[in-house]
Amino acid sequence: MTIENTYTPVQVSGDGASLTFSFDFKIYADTDIAVYKEVKLTDVFTLMTLGVDYSVTISPSSEGGTITFDVASVPLTTEWVWILSTIPYTQPVDIPTDGNLREKSLEDGMDRTVREIQQLNYDIESRVISPTGMTGVQLPDPEADKVIGWNSTGDALVNLDPITGPAGPTGPSGGPAGPTGPTGATGAQGTAGLGTLTVVEAIIGNGIDLITAGIWGDIQVPFDGTITSVTVLADQAATAVVDIWKDTYANFPPTVADTITAAAKPTITAANKSTDAVIAGWTTAITAGDVFRFNVDSNDVATRINVILGVTRSS
Repeated sequence: MTIENTYTPVQVSGDGASLTFSFDFKIYADTDIAVYKEVKLTDVFTLMTLGVDYSVTISPSSEGGTITFDVASVPLTTEWVWILSTIPYTQPVDIPTDGNLREKSLEDGMDRTVREIQQLNYDIESRVISPTGMTGVQLPDPEADKVIGWNSTGDALVNLDPITGPAGPTGPSGGPAGPTGPTGATGAQGTAGLGTLTVVEAIIGNGIDLITAGIWGDIQVPFDGTITSVTVLADQAATAVVDIWKDTYANFPPTVADTITAAAKPTITAANKSTDAVIAGWTTAITAGDVFRFNVDSNDVATRINVILGVTRSS
């Protein structure tokens, strides 16, 4: 079989459901690839384990094949899947002396060499290289508060002091202060202003691990006010219910007996967002120093949930 495709690693987003992903470069054994999951938000890579997290199917008629994740390792929408070629740099075909040279053995050996060259070429193109014609360039030893740059003759890298611009000239001083003017008359009293709208927000989960039922945190509010709305945002379409408990600082911690949500708990149903500006039956009054506790009643797939309370301040 000829080598038709050049080698480029596969990068594809998970969707929380798909288990099978394809690759189009030739391999010779299940162990000739490496599979990683990368957290999109943090760029953290995790190497998957063959036979535990995934299996490999090599195409019998064309280059490439597929990997299939175990259900427990399904890639989430917050993750990238990477499939990389890791063919060992060896020559496993033994051609006996004075024996028959089979065409397939010869072609497989040549194909394997081409694939190894493709791997090396990708690795080289992914690295910092010296300018054309320059050899033996070395990085200087680490030195605190220095930057790396070319020396005065342009033939070696050295540690240099950072360049800072010159200080600007000092402006002229102002003239002498004038005399204080007389106090003006008191103006008419203005109309009463509206209360200032602000929010109290709780962020539940780390965006990676599934949020489980239970208590996820407390927030103390330093002002008086009235709750006017609640909004729930999730990192993906999910079904989840969050309860909110409130009590005074003196009675901390709040318990389920201190719930403020009545029968209208913040809820999302097969969606990534919801908002409620009615909050029927809620205990809406806030006194400065009150502590809110956020308890997840249920959740199916979300890994991060934001609960945002709209509050009209009165102090």
